[in-house]
Amino acid sequence: MSAIMGVTVLGIGFGEIVEWLVIAGVLSIVVYWISNVLPDRRDRDWLQRMVIWGFTAKLVGSFLRYYMAIDLYGTGDAFRYHSRGAAFASIWRSLSIPMSDAGGQGTAFTEVVTGLVYSIYTPTLRGGFLMFAFLSFLGQLLFYAAFRPWLKDKALKRYAIAILFFPSLVFWPSSIGKDALMTLFLGLATFGISRLLKRFEVMGLITAGLGLYLAAQVRPHVAIMLALAGALAFLLMRRGPATTGGVKRLVLLAVAVVGLTFAWGAFATDFGVSLEGGGDTADPGAFLERVQTQTAQGGSEVTGGIVNSPLDLPEATLKVLFRPLINETTNIATLVSALEGTALLLLVVWKSPMMFRNRRMVRGNPLLLLSFFYTGGFIIAFSSILNLGILARQRVQVLPYLLALLITLGWPDEESEEGVRGQRRVRPPAQAPNVIEPAGGARAHR
Repeated sequence: MSAIMGVTVLGIGFGEIVEWLVIAGVLSIVVYWISNVLPDRRDRDWLQRMVIWGFTAKLVGSFLRYYMAIDLYGTGDAFRYHSRGAAFASIWRSLSIPMSDAGGQGTAFTEVVTGLVYSIYTPTLRGGFLMFAFLSFLGQLLFYAAFRPWLKDKALKRYAIAILFFPSLVFWPSSIGKDALMTLFLGLATFGISRLLKRFEVMGLITAGLGLYLAAQVRPHVAIMLALAGALAFLLMRRGPATTGGVKRLVLLAVAVVGLTFAWGAFATDFGVSLEGGGDTADPGAFLERVQTQTAQGGSEVTGGIVNSPLDLPEATLKVLFRPLINETTNIATLVSALEGTALLLLVVWKSPMMFRNRRMVRGNPLLLLSFFYTGGFIIAFSSILNLGILARQRVQVLPYLLALLITLGWPDEESEEGVRGQRRVRPPAQAPNVIEPAGGARAHR
């Protein structure tokens, strides 16, 4: 038996292959169950198959992500999270909460959560990649569920394809670490905000608050941007029956303020930024310059900097959302990112005239309004990062919102497109006269 377990295939031990297949099988059963309960009357004809194929792509993405991080580079945060998670798993099983001594709050929280995930079953490193890929896939499904009430049928199907099969979303969050957790937590928060904007309900409030709180424990600056975008979307959206009540509006605004307060507290703890004054870190410019210095290294550093005026936005947008481009490739890994970034850039340029014509649709769709503000905030905040490798990986935190804007405004359903284009041209028919004269007019009375 030991001889069989020692057999390797393509450098992978037989025991690892068995474990990988078992974990993949169990997770596939869970995904199959989700694919049966997630569809509604609008998508039941196609969503189940798409979810299953999407998770199949996710398994492949996890395998490739493992190969890149472990076999190709042999380094990365996944090693640390895996080892600390394996140690913390036994503490969770004893019904105690482990304490991490990691320097940053986000790193410490990720280690503790890894231990919680491993408390069910402590896998090998390869199996851990699979389990975190599953968590990020749940986040992708939550994004789909969040946007479903706000998208028409054709746009909904296009968004499902994009959110489940877009290469970066399939690949980058499919490893042990913060990216997988942020995909899950942002999806959860967006789903809760969507329910709050659609109809005021307690479960939406709890879901949005929980998602924002968890996201703030990993990357508080991203949670702050999402909370702000949600608050702005609520304030500027066209009023509906779910948000017309004064008490409801006050409650939602209070929740936004509380959420921002907690997120800022986490941000201050993690980055040493204070609102009380004193020290360089109280200055946002000094903080962003420190981020620039820390990220301008590693072999993928680029020029460009913080957005200080509207004139800086085009360059920042290009860097944050699309680079590296084809002409910036240095190896196979950057070539894949460059192909995707260049294709996405060309798509946005091609559809920009249509998106501009349909811009009025944003005001009537709160989730598009949220996506617009969040994407803009993300561009400004991440413009301080000068490493294309970091940007390519962390870009997954904005892609679900950018894709929703592109798909909805770039390919509007026929009825939406006609309504926007003909908004100024179509006039109501002239009213018929109140009195119809007989043939011959006034002469008929003579």
